[in-house]
Amino acid sequence: MTEEARAVVYCRVSTEAQGESGLSLESQARRGIAYAEAHGWKIAEVLSEVVSGTVHPRERKGMSKALRLLRSGQADVLIVASISRLGRHTSSVLALCEEAHSQGWGVSFLDLQISTSSAVGRCCLAVLASVSQLERDLTSERTVQALGVLKDRGVRLGRPASEATRNAGRRATELRAEELSWVQVCNVLEAEQFRTAQGLARWSVTQVRRAARTVALDDEAEAAYNAHTQNLRDPRLSVM
Repeated sequence: MTEEARAVVYCRVSTEAQGESGLSLESQARRGIAYAEAHGWKIAEVLSEVVSGTVHPRERKGMSKALRLLRSGQADVLIVASISRLGRHTSSVLALCEEAHSQGWGVSFLDLQISTSSAVGRCCLAVLASVSQLERDLTSERTVQALGVLKDRGVRLGRPASEATRNAGRRATELRAEELSWVQVCNVLEAEQFRTAQGLARWSVTQVRRAARTVALDDEAEAAYNAHTQNLRDPRLSVM
């Protein structure tokens, strides 16, 4: 990269709270500008936005503008604080860096002190991005496993339903057992003056289905809890 290179500093945070505080975005901008100045690069533009890292880089307003500057030759290097600021998915990050290499512009990562302008930098980036993706996948797997354990122990997952919803759900379950259609169930609930979670007198089929599903989940959780409690009392399952 030549000393006359023009840099675009891209800053991103994921939540509105982070964006409103301004601290993270400001910190990223300052570090990016300092890095560019240390290399003798001119600042073409500093772009900041609040958007999830799971959104593809090309679908973000700020990143889209940065890419237009780089593709059109109005800038030569993209500066980001870390791989995660560029994106959360390995495939999209590597695709963007490959595009940078093929089109002759670079990407510099401040936390890693590497750039896609060199073969070593591109190799290190590919390895680190893959490790980062692996870490997220493992975290996701552990979360699913933990939720499965809680469910087996009878813990009711999800937002608790109101008592009114449970009562309506149980009545709907009874009516369905009598082979009434969902529309007929709605009519009966309205006639018997059951109220929705929002306190409304009218029921839709979707609302009735959800209420019945809530009751089913409650029953599943209770059965799982009872089974788990019974297992704990079983001397054959005691730890010696």
